[in-house]
Amino acid sequence: MKNQIKVLGIILFLLFPMLFFISCNPSDKNTTKNTHSVDTVVIKQMQFFPADLNVKIGDTVVWINNDMVPHTVKESEAQGFYSDTINVGKSWKTEVKDSASYICSIHPTMVGKLVLK
Repeated sequence: MKNQIKVLGIILFLLFPMLFFISCNPSDKNTTKNTHSVDTVVIKQMQFFPADLNVKIGDTVVWINNDMVPHTVKESEAQGFYSDTINVGKSWKTEVKDSASYICSIHPTMVGKLVLK
């Protein structure tokens, strides 16, 4: 009986450090996951839907042209993003770096906004 207790003690003594090191393995810990999302703005009826979109830095925004004519997406700031022409049925995307107001440079009455959460 004493031999069994000694063997059990030795096993536990050897297992404890192994379990400790395994539990410290960074792959087993909760790591920060990519929490960026992909948001969509649909272009139709000469408008951006939604006109105001809540986003986070690092998110991707995709504009899809479901209208009957070509459009663009141009940030109002001088050095901002610009899509070139998005033909009917095509899309364009960009990564969010900051909040921004944007227009269609072909139809400047079309306006939208990316709002940081």
